[in-house]
Amino acid sequence: MGELDEIYSKILSMLERGPCLTIDVAEAIGKDTTQTAAILDYYAGQNTISKTERRYGTSAVYYLKKDIDAAMDKIYQTLNNNEKTLVNKMKNIKLIKVEDLSPAERYISRSLNDFLKNVAAKDSETGKRVDYMYYYKLSLDDVKRLMNGERESSPAPKTKQIQKTESKQRASKRTKLSEPIPEEVKNMLFGHGFSGVNRVEQDVYQCEYGQNRFKTIVIVSMKPTITKRDLIKFAGYAAAYKTVVFVITSARKISDYSEYGSIINVIKI
Repeated sequence: MGELDEIYSKILSMLERGPCLTIDVAEAIGKDTTQTAAILDYYAGQNTISKTERRYGTSAVYYLKKDIDAAMDKIYQTLNNNEKTLVNKMKNIKLIKVEDLSPAERYISRSLNDFLKNVAAKDSETGKRVDYMYYYKLSLDDVKRLMNGERESSPAPKTKQIQKTESKQRASKRTKLSEPIPEEVKNMLFGHGFSGVNRVEQDVYQCEYGQNRFKTIVIVSMKPTITKRDLIKFAGYAAAYKTVVFVITSARKISDYSEYGSIINVIKI
């Protein structure tokens, strides 16, 4: 646990200085770039750090939320002239109906998800959906105010129910996780001495173990192979939840996990 805490501390220390690339962090934590990318992506998935979709060379740009502008400035350098033109246009106008963009602009916008965000507004009277695009610096409250302040020649829907694409994805994920845990999974966990089962993510559970009801993370993996990348991800859960991880698996091939000591414990079935 000490090593994982130290790695996370070093990552935060690096990012406190500003946005970083994978290679920068790899040097700081003493891992190769493949391992480092997996570790960074894990923490980005947990929303403890942020990453760009656009790559700067071969790496995403990793940053803390307070440094989003610096991160955007960095990847702005990677844009071609047409992309820069659209980003600058959106920076000035802030909000636009997607239907008011040219076909070329709509196509270009697909590669600019870091800079340009999408929302949908629904008129409660007509039920008509209107898709908008806005500049990343705006909050959803800002977007609502801009919609309500549009000119009469282009009226905003009277009642808006705004949903970001990311929010829909999170809602979908929450719905999946709210489904009952399959009985076969419960039986598997109970059969290996785990109790108090709560799903954290798909195939990832927070459980209690032993007479002392020790809180732990249990990962159920039916993959034929558990790779080093998988192990790094598993170790990420140990760091995030500050506990050990048990992996229940039917994998025929498992990468060497001895370097993790008691952090990762494999139960073969």
